[in-house]
Amino acid sequence: MKQKTLSNLKMPDYTVRMLENLRRIFLTKEGEGTDAEILLRSILDSATEYAIIATDLEKNIITWNKGAEKIFGYSPEEIIGKRKLSFLIPDEENKSKSAIENIQKELAHHGVWMGETLRKRKNGQNFYARIIVTRLKSKNKIIGTVAIIRDITKEKELSSKIEEYAKTLEDKVAQRTAELQKSNRLIEQEIHFAKLIQRTMLKNSIHKIPQYHCYFQYYPAKEIGGDFFTVDKIDDEHFYFYISDVSGHGIPAALLTVYAHHTIRNIIISNKIYSPGNVLRILNNLFIKENFPGAPFLTIFFCVLDLKNNTLTCASAGHPQAIFFNENESFFFGKTGKPVGVFENQEYPESLIPVKKNDNIFLYTDGLTEIFDRNGHRLFDPERLLGFLSSNNKQTDILKMLIKHIKGLRKDLSSFEDDVAILYIKRME
Repeated sequence: MKQKTLSNLKMPDYTVRMLENLRRIFLTKEGEGTDAEILLRSILDSATEYAIIATDLEKNIITWNKGAEKIFGYSPEEIIGKRKLSFLIPDEENKSKSAIENIQKELAHHGVWMGETLRKRKNGQNFYARIIVTRLKSKNKIIGTVAIIRDITKEKELSSKIEEYAKTLEDKVAQRTAELQKSNRLIEQEIHFAKLIQRTMLKNSIHKIPQYHCYFQYYPAKEIGGDFFTVDKIDDEHFYFYISDVSGHGIPAALLTVYAHHTIRNIIISNKIYSPGNVLRILNNLFIKENFPGAPFLTIFFCVLDLKNNTLTCASAGHPQAIFFNENESFFFGKTGKPVGVFENQEYPESLIPVKKNDNIFLYTDGLTEIFDRNGHRLFDPERLLGFLSSNNKQTDILKMLIKHIKGLRKDLSSFEDDVAILYIKRME
């Protein structure tokens, strides 16, 4: 077992020095009036925060300094010559001989004991004390003990308050964490519900066009997103369809899609407008007038299909060009203007194209050209997308084939970098 010494005990340096000086002084037997006695008196008188109590072999108290008087309340006259220290120990500890025996064993084995325990003042009040006791020897002969005692009641009270505060803080953090978890679960449920509403709305916004098939697909980057599309009827001879991308993601973007969807519907139905450029011009001014926080904007590719004349008129507000393809040709089409919500009183140029049997119109949001494979390579840019659609134009469900191709090059379809929306219109007759 490692021998305990004053130097390897964990105590303040000044306490070690005080004990060493005391031991040296007591070991000096040169009588009164020596430098050793003067030094001893100096230490005893100056250590007002420490009780320094020395006992001889008969356990008589032989020193009782000002610090001891201050801490315990007894004067030197009341203490010097007393044989036992038991009156300084609380009654409950006096009854327990094991505590005193443990100290004696430590002193017998190591010559030093250090610990924290209760002690008793003259007025009967108990207090916490930090005590260091060391044996004094002269020529390998034990001549007594010296104890340095410090009142640590305030430290204990402060430590207790800190522990209590920490426990209270811990309880509050745990309570707040539980509340946040509950709130998060509610938010997740609400977002999931909003997701179902958005998907239902998108599905219900696709209406049948005579002689045409409509295909669509939507993958939000989050639970809900800001891409949306619609296929709807103006009158028996005219249908409109569009795809749009609101800036941002999540709930704010999703709310703006609802606003834009109903605003476009009202513009067309209220005014019987057949001009895509005019629809976008009115939508842009209304959007800016709303003054939405965060200065959002949207891009949109808007088309009006004339069933009587078999023509398609379209206009774009900052959106990627549509792709037109059939067995003989494939190309981008659609002139573009500024995104909706950026500048007032914008004009949106229109493009017109005839539509024949087996012609295909492919609209998409830019998230499709921002998909990366497992190795971090971009799957499609607009030109590669055009090539893929052109080379597979005879497929009965080219959209399904496109999704299968993407799945084969990615781990999953649940974590795109951006919202992905596709609207694919094919003339069957």
